[in-house]
Amino acid sequence: MGLSPQKLTGLIQETKRATAALDKVGDYAKLMKKELNDLPDESKKSVNSISRAVGRIRKNIDELTNNINGKLNNMELYDEDIEEAANKLLLFHSSVDEVLNWAETQLQNHKKNSYWGKYWKGVYDYVSKHKTQQQGQQ
Repeated sequence: MGLSPQKLTGLIQETKRATAALDKVGDYAKLMKKELNDLPDESKKSVNSISRAVGRIRKNIDELTNNINGKLNNMELYDEDIEEAANKLLLFHSSVDEVLNWAETQLQNHKKNSYWGKYWKGVYDYVSKHKTQQQGQQ
């Protein structure tokens, strides 16, 4: 069994954490570069090595992020999953309009053609259709 969309999203979050940690190392290297004149001569080699390593690691993290995003965004969405999510939201929220607002907010947090963008668009459309059917029955 492959990785689920939730697991892939978790991996993307981890790459964001790794990037933030790497940024701190990069800031450290910049600080050390500014102070090199007052540090022992052999410090220059270490500081330069750290700076180069940060660049290489950043490139690798970016590549991993792109690969994970690509895998996630190419995953197939199933109507049953959309229906199940929409029905759970309808069950736990007080109104259809509240669910529509929630889905619309989630939709705005994602790119249009991303997995989660398509997911939340599907939920929104399903609930909108549900609302229209409810209104037609009244």
